[in-house]
Amino acid sequence: MLRNFDSFTALIVSILILYLCLFGYTLSDYGLNFDAALGEIHLGDRYFHFLTSFDWKYLDFTQSTIDLYNRESHPDFFAHSAYAIHWRHHFWGFAQTLTAASKYVLYGIFDICDPIDAHHFVLGLLVALQALVLSLFVRRELGTTAALFCTIALLSHPRFWAHAHNNPKDITEAALYTFIVVSFYKGIIKDKSHYITMSAVLWGLALATKANALFLTVILGPWVGIVALARWRRKESLISGTVFDSLLWFPFLGLATTIVAWPLLMVNFPEYVGKHFNFLLWRGLEGPNHWQIMPWYKLLITTPPVFLVLGILGILMVFVSFFKRQHSQVFYPLLLLWFFIPILRVSIPKANDFDMIRHWIEFLPAFAILAGIGARSVVDVVGMVWQRVSGTEARFLRLPTTSLVFAALAFSPTLYWNVKNHPYQVVYFNDLVGGLAGAQEKGLLEATDYWGSSYRVAYRWLNENVEPHSILFVGFAEHIVDMMKDIRLRKDIQFKKFSEFEVTMKQHDGPVYLMYATRKRHYQTQVHDLDRTSNPVHEVRVDGGVVLRILKL
Repeated sequence: MLRNFDSFTALIVSILILYLCLFGYTLSDYGLNFDAALGEIHLGDRYFHFLTSFDWKYLDFTQSTIDLYNRESHPDFFAHSAYAIHWRHHFWGFAQTLTAASKYVLYGIFDICDPIDAHHFVLGLLVALQALVLSLFVRRELGTTAALFCTIALLSHPRFWAHAHNNPKDITEAALYTFIVVSFYKGIIKDKSHYITMSAVLWGLALATKANALFLTVILGPWVGIVALARWRRKESLISGTVFDSLLWFPFLGLATTIVAWPLLMVNFPEYVGKHFNFLLWRGLEGPNHWQIMPWYKLLITTPPVFLVLGILGILMVFVSFFKRQHSQVFYPLLLLWFFIPILRVSIPKANDFDMIRHWIEFLPAFAILAGIGARSVVDVVGMVWQRVSGTEARFLRLPTTSLVFAALAFSPTLYWNVKNHPYQVVYFNDLVGGLAGAQEKGLLEATDYWGSSYRVAYRWLNENVEPHSILFVGFAEHIVDMMKDIRLRKDIQFKKFSEFEVTMKQHDGPVYLMYATRKRHYQTQVHDLDRTSNPVHEVRVDGGVVLRILKL
């Protein structure tokens, strides 16, 4: 292994160590998200404790069974998870179980960090592992330049950076997609059945994370057909017997893994599978009854300019290579399927898409690879120009350090934006739409902090600035603050649910505050009028747009 630890590997490892240091340093700036506060995070605790003890009491959803909830520094998730407990078949299991394991180690055993941050820390490790696997894979297939540009493009993407801090299911799904595609590719190309078996297990975990994993069959299935056709044309053996057997066992091994990784299915397999399938049909098919271009528009306006240009160039270079037959007949089709299928999934009639790119973020590693291909083509042109002008070969362009310098320079505007607008990277829009301000002026529904994670920083402002014994209402996603108030807010600040708003305003003479992230479609009814007529005492502005407001009533 040390024999393969060259300068490229050293650079990648250094980048990932830096990433993890920055991730750990900034983790405390990102709050619990909308779905987690519905009780998703509580279900993960139950599943983790069941899988580590096989005690069925943890699958008895009528009672609180998690000892950590008794600590003063830990919120009582059970008391605030009625929605998720009742609709538990709506919430997948594996990603939340993974974060619960992270909390158990960092908070439960060592007690070295906040319980919420302990949940989320494993996501940084997962992304680092994803980037390592991706960079080594791309280097082997496309070379050093493509690998380094791919890695930095992915890790610096503002929305990917933000989601990596507090979005267990989408980030875990994106990482598992990467692991599955790489493992499956190696299994087919190298004719190694154990890689196919590994990808089947990973697919089972992905299916227990999000239903998006079902669409891997539309990526990998056609690609196997392309490989078989290419081998048939070359009069080669199509596939070995052991790999064929592994492919036959693939769905069964994957589904068995899903059941183990999602303990709810063990309670009543047929009933909960049926309920979950019905939920997917209801939730996933609420969109307009026509083909949709909006996902492609979202891709265009939420991708950093350099990333976008290189990615589009990479797509063009892939199609050029098809005509010239310059590259592998099987790698590029897999890459295009990986990029296009997740976006096409939300483009078909009736598909329900919201929260910008979050629901199909598994496309992003493929787009990063395409950006790497685009960057490599630019470097190749620079090399040819250098040789014509100087008469010597530009060998320095092949050095990993040169590629790293070029990549760092290319993505420096994106990195600067991330630093300048920390920790609100989830609201990133590029100049095609005029940044967040332009997106809000155009009325884009998710042009804000649509998940309420900005409340983490807002708690600090409230604790430092509001009068003693103030009352706090929350105009959007009040359940987040309700779950976190005991460990985030000053003890004298009284949080009240919005159902008490009118009575409180009539009877209370003391200071009353209203806080809300600016997701207008989900405002409490009275917030619309107050938002238009009241001046905020505190406002979070990012890139010219408004993310959060606090009013004093």
